[in-house]
Amino acid sequence: MKNSSLTRRRFLQVSGALSLLPVLPASARIAHTPPAPIGKFFVLIRAFGGMDVTLGLDPWTAPELPLATDMFIEYRPDELIEAGVHLGPSCAPLKVHAGDFSVVNGVFMSQVDNGHTASLDYICAGSTNGLAPTLPVEIARSTTEGAFGVLADRTLALGDRVVSSSMLEDLKELPKRIDLSSLLEKVAAPGSRTAFALAIARVLSSGAETRSFIQNMLSFGAAESLSDAQILAAAFMSDVASCAQIEVSNGLLDTHASHTGAHKTEQTNVWTRVSDLFTLFKNTKYGSGSLFDHTTFLVVSEFARTPALNGAGGKDHNPMTNSVLLAGRGIKGGQVIGASRLVTAAESPTGDSYHIAYPIDYATFAVQRSRTPQARMIFPENVAQTIATAMGVDWNVFHSFPKSTLPLSILLKS
Repeated sequence: MKNSSLTRRRFLQVSGALSLLPVLPASARIAHTPPAPIGKFFVLIRAFGGMDVTLGLDPWTAPELPLATDMFIEYRPDELIEAGVHLGPSCAPLKVHAGDFSVVNGVFMSQVDNGHTASLDYICAGSTNGLAPTLPVEIARSTTEGAFGVLADRTLALGDRVVSSSMLEDLKELPKRIDLSSLLEKVAAPGSRTAFALAIARVLSSGAETRSFIQNMLSFGAAESLSDAQILAAAFMSDVASCAQIEVSNGLLDTHASHTGAHKTEQTNVWTRVSDLFTLFKNTKYGSGSLFDHTTFLVVSEFARTPALNGAGGKDHNPMTNSVLLAGRGIKGGQVIGASRLVTAAESPTGDSYHIAYPIDYATFAVQRSRTPQARMIFPENVAQTIATAMGVDWNVFHSFPKSTLPLSILLKS
C-alpha cells in the first residue's frame, strides 16, 4: 500500500515554526499564491460498532408492535421523534436540526456478515476494492486537497492513493515553536524532491493560511482544550483543508449482550455528537453564510443489528440493511428514501426472523416489493456517488467507483 501522507510528527515538525519561513533555503521553497477560498467541504462521520437502525434512522412506525421474538422494539410509537422525518428515540438530539438533513434507509451491505472492518471500509469508500480509499481521501484527491491534506482523528485508509493528511489532535500543537533544522536540510538536499519533501514544502509555503488557522483555532479557546469539531471548523474556516473523517462512537454499539437500554444510550450519545457538530458549523460564519452551508456531511455505521434479541439479550450483526444520514451543502433536507422490512420467523425459510432492505425504483425513488431490472437495491456505492456528485469531483481523477453508478438524485439540490 502506498502512503505518502504527511504524518503527525513530521507535520508538527514542519509547521510549528512558521516564523522561520523567510530564512528557508531557496531550494526548499516553492512558489505560492494565496488560494481562492475552497468554498465546499466534506465530512465523513463514522459510528463504529453497528447501530440498531430501529432505534434511530429507521424506526418501527406501525401502531402495533411486532412480536418481541421477531423484532424487539424497546419504545412505543408515541415515543418517535418528529424532526422533519420520523426518527427513533435515540435521534432526539437531531430534533433541533429538523428539515436540515435527509435519511437513506434500506442500504444493502451484504447477504452475509463480513465483519466490522470490511463492512466499515465498504460503507466509507463505496467500494469493496481493497485499494479504494475512504471517501474523504478520494474526494480531496479529485477536488481540492488543501495545505493540510485530509483531516482525521485516527489513521486513514488511503488505499493506493497518494495524499497528505493531518491528525486533528496534533494540530493543537501548531502554536508551539519546534526546531526545523534537520527536516529543512532533508528538503533542501539535492535529489530530495520526494512526495514527502514536496508535502513539507507545500505546508511551509502556506504560512498565511497556517497563521489564519492558528488564529481561528485560538478564537475557540486554549488549543489544548479544543474539541475535534472546533479544530475541524477552524481548518475549514482557514481554507487549509477540504475533507475530513471523524469518529463519534465510544466503541459501545456492538451489543451482542445486554442490548436493552445500553445500545439506546450509546446511540443517543452518537447523535448528540453529530448534532453538536452541526450546531457548531451553523454558528460559524463562512463566506456569505455559515460553515454548515458550505459543508456536506455523511453519517454512517458499518451495518445494522439483527431484529430479535439473542440468548444473551443482545443483537448481532445485520448487513442486510443499513441507514445513513446526509446533510448540509448540496443536500435537500427533510426526506427519507428507501425502506426495510421485517420477515417474521413464521415467514422465514429458516424459521428465524430477519430484517432486510427493500429495492427502489431509481426513476421514481419509490420503494418496490421485489427486485426487477428497474427496481434495484441501494448499495454503499450509490450513497457515495450521491456525495461525489454533490462535491463535483473530477471524474478523470476519481476512480473508486464508475461514473455510471446511479446517485440518489432525489436528495441533491439542483
